[in-house]
This record gives sequence, structure tokens and C-alpha cells, in this order.
Amino acid sequence: MNYPNSSWNNEDILNPQSRFQAQEEETCLDKNLEVQSSYLLNLVAEEIKGELPSAIMANQEEENGVCERRNRTIMNMVQSLMSKSGLPKEFWPEAVNWSVHILNRSTTSPLPDLTPEEAWSGRRPAVDYFRIFGCITYAHVLDQKRSKLDDKGEKCIFLSVSDQSKAYRLYNPLTKKVIISRDVVFDEASTWSNTTDWRFNFSRSQDLPERHKTIGVKWIYKTKLKENGAVDKFKARFAAKGYKQEFGIEYQEVFVIVARMDTVRLVIALVAQNSWPIYQLDVKSAFLHGNLQEHVFIDQPLGYVKFGSEHKVYRLKKELYGLKQVPRAWCSRIDAYFLKEGFQKCPYEHTLYIKFGDGDFGLFYKKGDQTDLVGFTDSDYAGDLDDRKSTSGLVFMLGSGAISWSSKKQPIVTLSTTKVEYVAATSCACQAIWLRRIMEELELNQHKATSIYCDNNSAIKLSRNPILHGRSKQIHVRYNFLRNLVEDGTIELIYCRTEDQVADIFTKPLKVAAFSKPRKLLGVCSMQNSV
Repeated sequence: MNYPNSSWNNEDILNPQSRFQAQEEETCLDKNLEVQSSYLLNLVAEEIKGELPSAIMANQEEENGVCERRNRTIMNMVQSLMSKSGLPKEFWPEAVNWSVHILNRSTTSPLPDLTPEEAWSGRRPAVDYFRIFGCITYAHVLDQKRSKLDDKGEKCIFLSVSDQSKAYRLYNPLTKKVIISRDVVFDEASTWSNTTDWRFNFSRSQDLPERHKTIGVKWIYKTKLKENGAVDKFKARFAAKGYKQEFGIEYQEVFVIVARMDTVRLVIALVAQNSWPIYQLDVKSAFLHGNLQEHVFIDQPLGYVKFGSEHKVYRLKKELYGLKQVPRAWCSRIDAYFLKEGFQKCPYEHTLYIKFGDGDFGLFYKKGDQTDLVGFTDSDYAGDLDDRKSTSGLVFMLGSGAISWSSKKQPIVTLSTTKVEYVAATSCACQAIWLRRIMEELELNQHKATSIYCDNNSAIKLSRNPILHGRSKQIHVRYNFLRNLVEDGTIELIYCRTEDQVADIFTKPLKVAAFSKPRKLLGVCSMQNSV
């Protein structure tokens, strides 16, 4: 019996007759160390009357496909929870427990109308108690455990729910203990920030090299208040005593350019006159992102001096507030970034970077190229996050350049990549028929089938043979028009590799390198370079 995709702990596999109310036929264990221990093997052998369980071959995931797929789903969810919460990796078992708890109460493909928990217990599970993993919580402190002036709640981190009671499992960062509490207030808009990570950066101290001196450091404390005047949080900033730096040793140039208000007003006026869109942004802690070129050493910070290593110092790897070269280092880095992205620096205003549009780009058609019509079709899968519809892209080439192209969202929601590519290929075939008829009027008859390149083998097979009807019966009859065109030799679908698919540029945003290649294949180039 393959129970409905439920996940269990190791001890749950013991005594299966009483748990599942069914006789066990065979027990299979994989080669993982956690299930190959002699202790667990002996316990399993006792449950199945002395017979040792059969083992699955190593690196043969298909023999245990359901469990392997389930483990992958769990670990993908764990990685997402850990990344979003910001918790240290030591909390990954807690993320596994919460992921399993959620998945057991979510529908699956074998049972689209039931959850594994409902199929097992017969009761529809409640999910109103679900909370964001790693969010900030405030657990109530009992009157017996606090004085009248103590806080009534303690700040904790949500981990999961308790298996023994209707309560929550919370982690207290101060006591470093897991507590069970039912009286909890959740702040799901905030997740725990591992503000103690910076402490580990103080673990690599060294002796002060010759001909170098250290720069003092200090803590700057500030209390952040809410709108009503209440304390929001206490903030500490670690800064260097830059006034002790020596020119030519700890720093070189310090001059930094600043935008003139004349330039700012000029740009805003041009935006208003030409109805251009304008955006503004702020780089958080911008000065800390500069690259430090000099060798700068600092003393051990107050309160974190290592016992027995008081003479040790630290070498800075990144910029620190208070250093004289911090503003210039940041400006140098952002300047290099803009130039790398193709911006040009104004020679009269060095804070103004200009990047003109690609107005000089156009389609280049070579003389004497062939007159055979060639098409490319492609599609993404459920790219629209609102309605989960896909975007079809098509392009037709005649000679060295594109003559017709389209990027359009499909009118239906498809259930697989095969079906979405099949729908896109049908639209491309309709465009091919229209182009063939125009060329016939120009006495440029297409005597051969028009080749359309597609990077999905299943869609190509579906257009040639209806044997996959059982898996594609939800496709509307109108899209099977493609099959008729293939049968009478008007259209021919040909497979091409994804990296050679020119129509990919019309389906989704691409990075610069991935965008440049299909653009060149389309015949788009700079008019200055083509002359």
C-alpha cells in the first residue's frame, strides 16, 4: 500500500500493522546511513518476523521514486524557508518539521481533492494556525515567573507547532531554548535577522605587521523611536576613528564628486517637458559597499577583546564608517558599474551618466540570400503569476533577417510544457499560412513545406501522431489544426536546441549575454557597423 504521499518520522515505520491497519507485504530501505544502522535494521526485522528488509540499489532513485520525489519537495521547501527567515543553518531540522507539517495538509496530484492528513484521519485539517516560519513572536510570561515590573512577554522566533498539545514551538534567542506556549502574539511582517553574524567576523585576528599602526574604533549607539514616541529598537553602529589616519599610508585620495543642483533641476525639467518616466532609488549603507584598496588595521572593539590575545589586531576587508576614503571608494565602484553597463560619463558633469537608446539599431538584409520561409516558435510556462497563462513567441526569417514576429499571451491555461509548446506552434503555423499566401501573390511560391523550429520533442511528436491523445485530450480541437498542416506537407516541425531557439527572446526577459545572441540571429545590428 502506497499511503497518500504522507511523510513520517523514522520511528513511524515500526509497528506498521497497528498504525496502518494493514498487513505489510515487503519493507524496502535505501542505502542512506540513517536507515542502514544495525539498530534500526534489527527493529524492522523484528516487526516482519525476523526477515531482513530488502535494500534498494545505490544511485537508483527510480526504484524509490515516490520517496525520493517527496524528499526533494521537502528540501526545496526547507531551502526557501531558511533563505526567507534568515535563521542559521542549525535550524534546518525545525524547517524540515514545519515543511512536512504543511505538506501533509496540502493537496497532492494523486488526491487533488484531499490532503494526506484528511485521507489518513478522515477529518479535514484546519490551517488557520499556520504562521510564517522564522517570524517574530511574543510569548506570554506567566505571572508566577515574573515580577510586576518585568515585561509580560518575551521575544521569540516561531519554529512550528507542538505535537503533544495545541501550542506553538518557539525559540528564545536570549536563553537559546525552545519553549512551548499557546498565548502568543505574532509579528509576521518581521523575520528574525541574524544580527550576531558580525561576531564571527571577529574570529580572525592577527599580529600587527611592521611599519603599520592601528586605527581606533568605537560604538555609536542610537535609539530608534516609533511615531508615538515609543522605543522601536536600539541600533549600534561600528565606526572607525578616521581622524587618526595618516595620508599616504592608510588612505590616498579622498575627493568625491557631488551632483550640482543645477544638473538635477535640468534633468527634472527635461523629464517634465518630454513626459519621460523618472525613477529614484537609494542604496542602503552605500558607503559600506566600496572596495578597500589600502591595508587598514583596527584595534579589537571594546567589549570583544580576546582574553590572552589583547595584542592582536584585525585587518579590514571592507569599508567602515569613519574612514576618510569611504566616499571615494563607493563613487569609484558605482562609476565602474555604470561604465560596464554601457553608460557614458558626461565630460562636463561627472555625476551625470548617459545611455542613449538603441535607435541606431535596425534589421539588416543581405543581398542574394535564399527565399525559403523559416519559422521559430517557443513559449514559456505559466509565466504570468496572476492567471498562470503562458507567453508564445514566434518569428519568421526570410534570408538573413526577420520579417514577422509576435509575442502574445496564450488565451488558455495549459497543464504541461508539451501542451504549451503545441499551442504556440499552432499559432506559428497560422502565421506561416498567411505569409505563404502573400508570397504566392508575389510569385514566390513555397514549393516545400515551411520549416518551423521547436525545442520541444513531445510537441513535435504530438503534431505528427495522435497517440498521445490520452495525455492531451484537454487541448481544444482548434489547436489540432496544426496536425492537419503537418499531414498535408504544408508545415514541418523540426527540433532545435534551446540555445539555438531564436524565438526565446519573445517569451521572457533575458540576461544581456542570452539576449545578444538571438538578437544577432534575427538580423538586428547597428546601422553604423553595417554600412
